[in-house]
Amino acid sequence: MKIKYLLLSVFMLALWSCETDVLNPNETYPDPYLEIDSGNTDFSTFVSLGASITAGTTDGSLFLAGQMNSFPNILANVMSMADGGEFTQPYVNDNVGGLTLFGNVIAGPRLYFDGAGPATVNGTPSTEVSNIMPGPYNNLGLPGMNAIHALAPGYGNLEGVAAGLANPYFVRMASNPGTSILEDALIQMPTFTSVWVGNNDVLGFATSGGVTPITDSSEFDFAISSIVGALAQAGADGIIGNVPDVTSIAYLNTVPYNAVPLDQATADMLNGAFAVYNGGLQLVQMMGMISAQEAAARTIVFAAGQNAVTIEDSDLTNLSVLGLPK
Repeated sequence: MKIKYLLLSVFMLALWSCETDVLNPNETYPDPYLEIDSGNTDFSTFVSLGASITAGTTDGSLFLAGQMNSFPNILANVMSMADGGEFTQPYVNDNVGGLTLFGNVIAGPRLYFDGAGPATVNGTPSTEVSNIMPGPYNNLGLPGMNAIHALAPGYGNLEGVAAGLANPYFVRMASNPGTSILEDALIQMPTFTSVWVGNNDVLGFATSGGVTPITDSSEFDFAISSIVGALAQAGADGIIGNVPDVTSIAYLNTVPYNAVPLDQATADMLNGAFAVYNGGLQLVQMMGMISAQEAAARTIVFAAGQNAVTIEDSDLTNLSVLGLPK
């Protein structure tokens, strides 16, 4: 129940942070006051275990701004108002993202939208894996980890990266080369934890078209019960995140704007079918019901090759009385 109010507090603070007075922009007002009460929960040492989402990965990479906006960091900022302690994260060097190992790029820069689709930002990753900043850290989110990896000793050993036995993100932040993620959580004596692991145990299967196997259920159950059991035995309260339906994530639920391949004959047939619609747009433009710009934007023309999908747009001028859809 306390977590519900904690998340509500985050939402309310976000709303208040955007408040302004348009008529009197220089006017000063009392700071909004929101009482944060931890109740009987101790937030003094908050430790978060998880994968990419926990780490703050976004736009295909882990970069500084993404880490600062990781959900554990947002929660910790609110917890600090209810006697929560310092929350540390293994920050990378820049907003380019990516990693290097002995100077070789092993994880690429982040992406951005260039108007047509995802594109890589300019710049070279500057976060070197071998430049170790030993923890433990409160944010133990690691891109690429499976649930069982939280129990694996040596998962942060630099010598194991090339063989796939270690995670480069954990290498640069582990308290020592032989430790495990769970051990680095427990040595901090957490009073409150969040556990959100398991996404990668199914995501690889979904994104590879079934080539990468789903983690065996018995292995997954063992990992989760071991993680949660050890944290509970240590006296920590906490929350556990469920794995969302992978088909609801953007990676598996979007198409490019020009996803329709057509040959010339099919394009010609469709152009004939849309001739009346396009002619209607020209007519209502001449009548002054829409601008020339809107008429041009709504005109549909197909060509051999890749073609844009046709969608309804509720923001367009309503011409349904004339039988013209949006």
